[in-house]
Amino acid sequence: MKSLCLLVLLFSTIAFAQDQKCGAHEVADDCPCDPTCESPFFGLCGFGCVKGCACVRPYVRHNGKCILPNECPEIKKNTTATAHKCGPREVYYPDEDPSVCPSSCDEPHSPFCVRMGQEAGCYCKEPFVLHEDKCILPSECPAKKSPDNECGPHQSYYGEDDEYCYSTCDIPYGCLRIYLGAGCFCDKPYVTYGDDCVLPSQCPKKNYGFF
Repeated sequence: MKSLCLLVLLFSTIAFAQDQKCGAHEVADDCPCDPTCESPFFGLCGFGCVKGCACVRPYVRHNGKCILPNECPEIKKNTTATAHKCGPREVYYPDEDPSVCPSSCDEPHSPFCVRMGQEAGCYCKEPFVLHEDKCILPSECPAKKSPDNECGPHQSYYGEDDEYCYSTCDIPYGCLRIYLGAGCFCDKPYVTYGDDCVLPSQCPKKNYGFF
């Protein structure tokens, strides 16, 4: 009886994964843990995993849908930013606000960014980053050059001490900057697939079957 129950559970899980219908900008995932408008840098997950649909990076979850961070509804920070004369691509954060995570071309967003000692002031809105006192898109950042000045398409050079969030087709939401060493790595939102940098939507679909 115990073996029968296990078989039923196994095939039910496979059937669920194969029949999983995901919406726009979503992919089937074993353990979806989406960032949100309120927490755009990392998803807050509970204990255990439940198969479902995850937002394709750089989309975030809002009211059950996957939207771009710049489509998130502006909350009270908008009026505060105007009062403090922030730029059109900036948001004002009080010094007690724990959500600001300053980013720049040299130090892009990290899902595990920890806010420490940031003063009140105007900071770049998501997805903009700071470069020479201006808020620009990450795609507009000057490419980092390798010692040989050679990186592939959609890649930038990172030194051993540079902050980088390593993501792949298998782990699109991962953030690993341990033991990578210096070298050329994929620019966001591209992820690593073999020796290439591809968009998450170009990754091969996961096969949950055993046959």
